[in-house]
Amino acid sequence: MQRVLVTGYMKPEMLLRSVNEAALYRYLLKPVSLAELVKTVMEAAKLHDQTAEAAKKSPA
Repeated sequence: MQRVLVTGYMKPEMLLRSVNEAALYRYLLKPVSLAELVKTVMEAAKLHDQTAEAAKKSPA
């Protein structure tokens, strides 16, 4: 699963903690354009699919 955080404000230490603990794929600061949001979600979905496909091909 790829996680995307969209927020209007975050202190730097909170951002660092979120990135490290939640394993964020991307951090977007509001206001974010619809095009950027869609692009980010599409990229995250593609990476998710690639990761899932690679896991299927690896021996357990």
